[in-house]
Amino acid sequence: MTPHTHEPPSVKGKPVLRQSCGDHERLTEMAYWDSQYDPVAHSVASGARRRTSGSLRKLLGPKTVELMREYRDYLLWDVIYPAYLPRGAGVRVLEVGSAPGTHLVQLRQSFGCEPYGVEYTPRGVELNRKLFELHGLDPAHVIHADFLSDEFQTRYRGYFDVVLSRGFIEHFSDVDGVVAAHANVLAPGGLLAVTIPNLRGINYGLAWFFRRQVLPMHNRSIMNREAFAKLFDTQGLSPLYCDYFGAFSFGLFNTSPGSHKRRVLAICMKAQLLLNAAFRLFFKPGRAEHRCFSAHLLFIGRKARSRAAAQLCGAE
Repeated sequence: MTPHTHEPPSVKGKPVLRQSCGDHERLTEMAYWDSQYDPVAHSVASGARRRTSGSLRKLLGPKTVELMREYRDYLLWDVIYPAYLPRGAGVRVLEVGSAPGTHLVQLRQSFGCEPYGVEYTPRGVELNRKLFELHGLDPAHVIHADFLSDEFQTRYRGYFDVVLSRGFIEHFSDVDGVVAAHANVLAPGGLLAVTIPNLRGINYGLAWFFRRQVLPMHNRSIMNREAFAKLFDTQGLSPLYCDYFGAFSFGLFNTSPGSHKRRVLAICMKAQLLLNAAFRLFFKPGRAEHRCFSAHLLFIGRKARSRAAAQLCGAE
């Protein structure tokens, strides 16, 4: 993929104003997402994870700790992303709903890309920009905007070499329109990567047990491979990958603040370490997946380089 050479739209001036999302009915309110991005809580949680990881590494050794690493992260960063994502400082990558920004930082470190995020919650923007600054990245590349607004979609049409979202499109009733917005800001020949959780099968029962209030916030009608794949059929995208991934993961679930179920989930997360190692030891990548328990679905596709090619792709 050839990096762009033209100057980007202005992102260092005033932030793009949030606008209504038109016909894209959200299944979640901004207040819910803002509550998820408490900078103090995030800092404390990040420090606790680093201390736990360091203690385990000293106790068990680096090879054992690597085996116990979250299996879905292993698949994504060691198997899937290296097979499809381009590398290079000129490759512009946009994450939709980017807070807290850790995914973009890791993409920069692993692939040398130029990361951008778009986030519409004030706390999410603050957290993402602070993380960018901490890692020497331009905080102005975290754009405070409604991704689905006409202003954002017009300003950044065809601008990004890679567009990705993780756990975003399933929070809308009009999923087709949201996917079209992803494709709109993707450059010809660019790569789209969309991940959603799989809240069907055993995952539905566990989500109901741990925090049933979040289930209505998700459009579960798209959470099977066939329905998910159809979302991308009319967007001029050539599919490269579309499948379940991540095997089973208790990391898919959360609890309400102060819930007694938090202790139960904490115990389950310790058991997850053993599951992660078992998936790595006994299954080849992609062989531990099933529609009834895999944690996620992932689509990766390439946008046609011309309108004629897009029409041909759609006809096929």
